Amino acid sequence: MNTSHTSRGVSKSTHATFWISALAVVAFAIWASFSTLDIVANTAGEVIPSSQIKTVQHLEGGIVREIKVEEGQKVDADQPLVILEPTVSGADVGELRVRLTALETDIAQLEALAAGNDAPTFPEDLLSRYPDLAAEANDRFKTRCQKHLDTVTRQEQTIEQRRQQIAEIDNRIKGNEESLKLVDEQIGMSKELLEKILSTASST
Repeated sequence: MNTSHTSRGVSKSTHATFWISALAVVAFAIWASFSTLDIVANTAGEVIPSSQIKTVQHLEGGIVREIKVEEGQKVDADQPLVILEPTVSGADVGELRVRLTALETDIAQLEALAAGNDAPTFPEDLLSRYPDLAAEANDRFKTRCQKHLDTVTRQEQTIEQRRQQIAEIDNRIKGNEESLKLVDEQIGMSKELLEKILSTASST
Protein backbone atom coordinates (compact mmCIF):
# COMPACT_ATOMS: atom_id res chain seq x y z
CA MET A 1 0.00 0.00 0.00
CA ASN A 2 2.75 2.49 0.83
CA THR A 3 4.67 1.61 -2.31
CA SER A 4 1.78 2.28 -4.66
CA HIS A 5 0.92 5.53 -2.95
CA THR A 6 4.50 6.70 -3.28
CA SER A 7 4.63 5.89 -7.00
CA ARG A 8 1.38 7.73 -7.62
CA GLY A 9 2.72 10.76 -5.74
CA VAL A 10 5.91 10.81 -7.77
CA SER A 11 3.96 10.47 -10.96
CA LYS A 12 1.77 13.48 -10.17
CA SER A 13 4.72 15.66 -9.21
CA THR A 14 6.54 14.69 -12.40
CA HIS A 15 3.54 15.59 -14.53
CA ALA A 16 3.13 18.87 -12.70
CA THR A 17 6.80 19.74 -13.22
CA PHE A 18 6.55 18.88 -16.93
CA TRP A 19 3.50 21.04 -17.50
CA ILE A 20 4.98 23.91 -15.54
CA SER A 21 8.16 23.70 -17.64
CA ALA A 22 6.16 23.56 -20.86
CA LEU A 23 4.10 26.61 -19.89
CA ALA A 24 7.29 28.47 -18.98
CA VAL A 25 8.82 27.70 -22.39
CA VAL A 26 5.66 28.81 -24.20
CA ALA A 27 5.46 32.00 -22.15
CA PHE A 28 9.12 32.76 -22.83
CA ALA A 29 8.64 32.21 -26.56
CA ILE A 30 5.65 34.56 -26.62
CA TRP A 31 7.54 37.18 -24.62
CA ALA A 32 10.59 36.91 -26.87
CA SER A 33 8.42 37.36 -29.98
CA PHE A 34 6.70 40.55 -28.88
CA SER A 35 9.22 42.27 -26.62
CA THR A 36 12.55 44.05 -27.31
CA LEU A 37 15.80 43.98 -25.41
CA ASP A 38 17.97 47.00 -24.84
CA ILE A 39 21.51 46.06 -25.84
CA VAL A 40 24.39 48.23 -24.70
CA ALA A 41 27.70 47.87 -26.59
CA ASN A 42 30.86 49.58 -25.46
CA THR A 43 33.30 50.66 -28.20
CA ALA A 44 35.97 53.27 -28.81
CA GLY A 45 35.16 56.19 -31.12
CA GLU A 46 36.18 59.65 -32.24
CA VAL A 47 33.96 62.72 -32.34
CA ILE A 48 34.47 64.90 -35.44
CA PRO A 49 32.57 68.18 -35.89
CA SER A 50 30.21 68.20 -38.87
CA SER A 51 31.93 71.31 -40.26
CA GLN A 52 35.04 69.24 -41.07
CA ILE A 53 33.11 66.65 -43.08
CA LYS A 54 33.44 67.31 -46.82
CA THR A 55 31.49 65.49 -49.50
CA VAL A 56 33.55 64.52 -52.54
CA GLN A 57 31.34 64.23 -55.61
CA HIS A 58 31.93 64.35 -59.33
CA LEU A 59 29.88 66.97 -61.15
CA GLU A 60 28.85 64.77 -64.07
CA GLY A 61 29.31 61.24 -62.67
CA GLY A 62 31.59 58.53 -63.92
CA ILE A 63 33.33 55.24 -63.20
CA VAL A 64 36.06 55.24 -60.55
CA ARG A 65 39.26 53.72 -61.87
CA GLU A 66 41.57 54.32 -58.90
CA ILE A 67 41.33 55.77 -55.37
CA LYS A 68 44.51 57.64 -54.50
CA VAL A 69 43.93 58.06 -50.73
CA GLU A 70 42.96 55.90 -47.77
CA GLU A 71 40.37 56.46 -45.08
CA GLY A 72 41.58 58.86 -42.40
CA GLN A 73 44.54 60.06 -44.48
CA LYS A 74 45.36 63.76 -44.46
CA VAL A 75 45.42 65.36 -47.89
CA ASP A 76 46.77 68.60 -49.30
CA ALA A 77 45.07 71.18 -51.46
CA ASP A 78 44.80 70.22 -55.16
CA GLN A 79 45.86 66.65 -54.36
CA PRO A 80 44.11 64.11 -56.60
CA LEU A 81 41.84 61.87 -54.58
CA VAL A 82 40.08 59.74 -57.20
CA ILE A 83 40.84 58.96 -60.84
CA LEU A 84 37.84 58.39 -63.10
CA GLU A 85 37.65 56.39 -66.28
CA PRO A 86 38.30 58.85 -69.10
CA THR A 87 36.21 56.99 -71.70
CA VAL A 88 32.84 58.65 -71.14
CA SER A 89 34.12 62.07 -70.12
CA GLY A 90 36.62 62.11 -72.99
CA ALA A 91 33.88 61.23 -75.47
CA ASP A 92 31.67 64.02 -74.12
CA VAL A 93 34.48 66.56 -74.38
CA GLY A 94 35.23 65.46 -77.93
CA GLU A 95 31.58 65.76 -78.91
CA LEU A 96 31.34 69.23 -77.41
CA ARG A 97 34.47 70.31 -79.27
CA VAL A 98 33.04 69.07 -82.55
CA ARG A 99 29.79 70.95 -81.90
CA LEU A 100 31.69 74.11 -81.02
CA THR A 101 33.77 73.81 -84.18
CA ALA A 102 30.62 73.31 -86.26
CA LEU A 103 29.14 76.47 -84.77
CA GLU A 104 32.34 78.35 -85.57
CA THR A 105 32.12 77.21 -89.20
CA ASP A 106 28.47 78.33 -89.37
CA ILE A 107 29.43 81.75 -88.02
CA ALA A 108 32.19 82.05 -90.61
CA GLN A 109 29.75 81.14 -93.40
CA LEU A 110 27.17 83.69 -92.27
CA GLU A 111 29.80 86.41 -91.99
CA ALA A 112 31.03 85.61 -95.50
CA LEU A 113 27.46 85.73 -96.85
CA ALA A 114 26.80 89.04 -95.12
CA ALA A 115 30.02 90.53 -96.46
CA GLY A 116 29.49 89.12 -99.95
CA ASN A 117 32.76 87.18 -99.91
CA ASP A 118 33.44 84.29 -102.25
CA ALA A 119 34.53 81.94 -99.44
CA PRO A 120 34.41 81.88 -95.64
CA THR A 121 37.53 82.55 -93.58
CA PHE A 122 38.31 79.99 -90.85
CA PRO A 123 40.83 80.29 -88.00
CA GLU A 124 44.16 78.57 -88.54
CA ASP A 125 43.77 76.27 -85.55
CA LEU A 126 40.38 75.12 -86.85
CA LEU A 127 41.85 74.32 -90.25
CA SER A 128 44.70 72.37 -88.66
CA ARG A 129 42.57 70.45 -86.14
CA TYR A 130 39.43 69.85 -88.18
CA PRO A 131 40.22 70.03 -91.89
CA ASP A 132 37.27 67.77 -92.77
CA LEU A 133 34.81 70.07 -91.04
CA ALA A 134 36.32 73.06 -92.81
CA ALA A 135 35.98 71.31 -96.18
CA GLU A 136 32.35 70.41 -95.45
CA ALA A 137 31.69 74.00 -94.39
CA ASN A 138 33.14 75.25 -97.68
CA ASP A 139 30.88 72.88 -99.59
CA ARG A 140 27.85 74.05 -97.64
CA PHE A 141 28.83 77.66 -98.29
CA LYS A 142 29.03 77.01 -102.02
CA THR A 143 25.64 75.31 -101.91
CA ARG A 144 24.16 78.28 -100.04
CA CYS A 145 25.68 80.72 -102.52
CA GLN A 146 24.30 78.72 -105.43
CA LYS A 147 20.85 78.66 -103.85
CA HIS A 148 21.10 82.39 -103.25
CA LEU A 149 22.09 83.00 -106.86
CA ASP A 150 19.24 80.79 -108.08
CA THR A 151 16.81 82.73 -105.91
CA VAL A 152 18.14 86.04 -107.22
CA THR A 153 17.87 84.76 -110.80
CA ARG A 154 14.28 83.70 -110.27
CA GLN A 155 13.45 87.06 -108.75
CA GLU A 156 15.07 88.87 -111.64
CA GLN A 157 13.09 86.76 -114.11
CA THR A 158 9.90 87.53 -112.21
CA ILE A 159 10.75 91.24 -112.27
CA GLU A 160 11.40 91.08 -116.01
CA GLN A 161 8.08 89.34 -116.57
CA ARG A 162 6.32 92.03 -114.56
CA ARG A 163 8.07 94.72 -116.63
CA GLN A 164 6.90 93.07 -119.84
CA GLN A 165 3.36 92.89 -118.46
CA ILE A 166 3.54 96.57 -117.53
CA ALA A 167 4.78 97.43 -121.03
CA GLU A 168 1.94 95.45 -122.59
CA ILE A 169 -0.57 97.21 -120.37
CA ASP A 170 0.94 100.59 -121.31
CA ASN A 171 0.63 99.68 -125.01
CA ARG A 172 -2.97 98.65 -124.45
CA ILE A 173 -3.68 101.92 -122.67
CA LYS A 174 -2.09 103.90 -125.53
CA GLY A 175 -4.06 101.89 -128.09
CA ASN A 176 -7.28 102.46 -126.16
CA GLU A 177 -6.52 106.19 -125.95
CA GLU A 178 -6.06 106.34 -129.74
CA SER A 179 -9.24 104.37 -130.24
CA LEU A 180 -11.03 106.74 -127.87
CA LYS A 181 -9.80 109.70 -129.91
CA LEU A 182 -11.15 108.12 -133.11
CA VAL A 183 -14.47 107.46 -131.43
CA ASP A 184 -14.59 111.05 -130.21
CA GLU A 185 -13.87 112.26 -133.75
CA GLN A 186 -16.58 109.99 -135.15
CA ILE A 187 -19.02 111.24 -132.55
CA GLY A 188 -18.13 114.84 -133.43
CA MET A 189 -18.61 114.22 -137.20
CA SER A 190 -21.86 112.42 -136.58
CA LYS A 191 -23.06 115.29 -134.42
CA GLU A 192 -22.22 117.86 -137.12
CA LEU A 193 -23.93 115.75 -139.79
CA LEU A 194 -27.00 115.35 -137.61
CA GLU A 195 -27.17 119.11 -137.02
CA LYS A 196 -26.95 119.79 -140.78
CA ILE A 197 -29.71 117.30 -141.47
CA LEU A 198 -31.89 118.85 -138.79
CA SER A 199 -31.26 122.38 -140.05
CA THR A 200 -32.09 121.37 -143.64
CA ALA A 201 -35.29 119.68 -142.57
CA SER A 202 -36.41 122.70 -140.54
CA SER A 203 -35.73 125.13 -143.38
CA THR A 204 -37.89 123.18 -145.81
